[in-house]
Amino acid sequence: MLDIDGVTISLWLDGRQVEVDENGVVKEAFKEGHCPVIQVATYRTDLYGLMFTGRKRRQVEYFEPYEDDNVMLFEQAVSIALSASSPAVAYAPAATNSLQLLEFTETGFRQYQVCLVGQNGQFFLCVQLSYEGGLYCQYGELRCPELEQTWWQLAETIACVPDPAAFPRLNRQLPPPPKTNLKGLPGNTGQVAWYNLASGYGEVETRRNEQIAIRWPKAPIRANGMRYVLAGEIVTFAPFTREDYMRNRTDFELTDVALVTPSPESAA
Repeated sequence: MLDIDGVTISLWLDGRQVEVDENGVVKEAFKEGHCPVIQVATYRTDLYGLMFTGRKRRQVEYFEPYEDDNVMLFEQAVSIALSASSPAVAYAPAATNSLQLLEFTETGFRQYQVCLVGQNGQFFLCVQLSYEGGLYCQYGELRCPELEQTWWQLAETIACVPDPAAFPRLNRQLPPPPKTNLKGLPGNTGQVAWYNLASGYGEVETRRNEQIAIRWPKAPIRANGMRYVLAGEIVTFAPFTREDYMRNRTDFELTDVALVTPSPESAA
């Protein structure tokens, strides 16, 4: 979905490279017990690897690449398991299915997520520009919408990069980007606030300013066969009442989600 300058991404299983087409579709069916490896190869020395562990993957630490003929290699082994809801279907649990690459910029940083996603037995190798870097540029702090709080563990880790001067400290808050005007559109229209491809989960902001969860089985199917949405996209969904939402607010999710306006990233 995205390319990272100077980076080659591949997938390996038992010492051989697995075929992945230009749309990220993996041309092999993984089974329970398989352990494919995501590999990121680059000559660049300005990329840092991040590993998320612990409860809700809040703990963050650097992991070092290894060098092979002056090529830096970042790797993440993915443990394939069977779905609890569909025991015959293999998938890639979010606990191990991604690695993060950190790239510093003049105003903050970019955090790329490279992940192996399994949906209904089909696997996809995806790259996503994660939301933390953009939120840092907007607010001057590391917010995580999935944790619904400032992510101090990530802030502490990033502040300890090998070259601390590389990490820009913002001394003022920047205004958030303007939202798309949804006036005049049907009431069951919203804009994707954020979406994590690795976990298959995100949130849509409705015209009533509600933040409603969306999970991949209810997301629209895209050209490559994968179900997902991206931040900024306009979507419609099955109508619901305020009473429906308030009655089951914690577990309420959108259904019948359809795409109205795609993100430019989706065409990449």
